[in-house]
Order: sequence, then structure tokens, then C-alpha cells
Amino acid sequence: MRKILNNIYTGLSGRKWLKGDLHIHTSISKDGRMSRRQALDTLHTHGFDFCAISDHDAFDPGGEENGVLVLPGSEFSSKKGHLLALLTDRPLERDETGPVQQQIDAIRDAGGLPILAHPKIKELTLDQSMAYTSEQLLCKLSGYHGMEIYNHNVGSGFTTAVDRLDAVWTGRIDADAGGLPVWGYASSDAHAPEHISPNVGILVDAKDCTPAAIRTALEAGRFYSLADTMARFEEIAVDEQYLHVRAAGAVMLRLECSGGTPAEGRGNRRLAGIKIAATDTIEMKYAIQGHEGYIRIEAMDRNGHFAYSNPISI
Repeated sequence: MRKILNNIYTGLSGRKWLKGDLHIHTSISKDGRMSRRQALDTLHTHGFDFCAISDHDAFDPGGEENGVLVLPGSEFSSKKGHLLALLTDRPLERDETGPVQQQIDAIRDAGGLPILAHPKIKELTLDQSMAYTSEQLLCKLSGYHGMEIYNHNVGSGFTTAVDRLDAVWTGRIDADAGGLPVWGYASSDAHAPEHISPNVGILVDAKDCTPAAIRTALEAGRFYSLADTMARFEEIAVDEQYLHVRAAGAVMLRLECSGGTPAEGRGNRRLAGIKIAATDTIEMKYAIQGHEGYIRIEAMDRNGHFAYSNPISI
């Protein structure tokens, strides 16, 4: 049996999760309709611990206001694609014609974490159907830390892009590729106070609410995404034999993996396990077979909305 390679959720039972939204626009962006203070007051009201003010090509150095930690950030934009530049140590120059890889490298050079923003928004593709194809994500782009798998406020495109994350993990496992893992993020992409929701963002297992501690947790993938959902993971425990999951506010748990046995071949998303509950607390114990490649957990609430874990390497 192949062992767990990346046990990112060890020891999470009973821990406090910090809630954040890393994609917030203010009136500094041309399409923003709230002040910085309005954004932070709304985030505080909805119980957020941290955020990133990611205005278009405008660097926010961060700080703390009204009990909400603001991480340094911006949205680095061009006709080739948009990226969140999180935790950079300086502003980045806009390059409207520069390739996405050049933007990723610039964010890394500035000490930041590059996150592909709304990776399925239609306006970024020639065929108006899908941005960031599997070939781009696997073969043409490197060094990006994560991608948004859910956007609450996308007017042109698709709000959910978890299939893009699955494509990357499946492709890299099949190719036995090394390098840094890619993590999935949910965000509001808020441009107005009403776009901010208490059930949209990420919940992070960090030692404390400081930029350094949050960065450490994000780099390790020790967080999960809220896609407009009331579902919350209470326990994710893995060992060499079993995966144990418990979620509150959920009526269904489902496991996704990269495929079946080598003889069966891989698939982008293949159901590994499913269980439906009549109550709002649900538990699952899954016996690890060793050929899953990775396992990603989805918890669904009564409204059909999901919380998504990051992939666990098998």
C-alpha cells in the first residue's frame, strides 16, 4: 500500500480555524463600490479574521483594522490572465501584454504567493469557453501556488472551477511530477459590501493570526474552502489505513480521487466514496486502497453548497 505522502490535516480535531477572504476590491479599483473601511467593517461583522485587499494593479501593504488582519496583496492583471499577488513585499508593475508565467515569476520574486484568479472566466479565452486549459496548467505554467476554485461574484464565466484543480493533481500524479503542490481557494471577489458572505472564503489552521503564521499554513495547504456553504469540517484525520472525516452543517460527504487502479487508468474525477445523512452532522471512515493518487473531500449542506478540502496525496 502506498503511504500518505502529504498529511496536511494532522491534528485538526478541536482546533480553531481562522476565516479569511483573499480577494476584496475597494473603490481604488475602477469597478469597486466600497471604501477600504466599508470592506473591513463588513468582514468584521461577518466574523472574518483576515483578508487581502486585492485591488487591480494597486498594492495594499496590509495592516490591521477593526480586528481584521489585512495581508499585503493586489490583483495582477493583463489580457493574458489575472493573478492574486498575495504577501508580496512591494508593489508590482503592471504589464498588460506580459505572459502569465512572467507575472507568476514577478510575484515570486517579490516574495509573494501567486494564485490564479477566476480560472474559468470566459473573457480571457479566444473561444469564450474556458480559461487555463489543462495543457496550460500542467505544461506551460509553473510556480503558481494556488488557484481559485470558487468565486462568489463572477459576472462573466463560471463560479466553480474545482475541476481545474483536479486536472492539475491528476496530471502531475500521472506524470510523477515533482515541484510545489497547487492548492484550491474560495473567495468572494467582492466589489461591494453585499458581495461579502460569512460562508465564502477559506478556513485556515494557523498557530496565530499573523502574516507569518497564515503564510506557513497556506504554503502547507492547511486550509479548506467555503463555496457559499454552511458546512464545516470538524475533523480530517488520515493514517496509513483510514481517512476519518466529520463535518457539521452537512448532509453529505463525498470523496474525489484521481482515478482507479493503474490497469483501469486515471480519470480527472472519480468517486471514491459517498454517504448521505439525515442529520446535520456526518462522519465517514474510508479505507485507503493505495491507488487513489489523491483524495479530496467535499461536504455538502442542505442547500447543495460545498466545502472543499485540499487534496491529500496518497
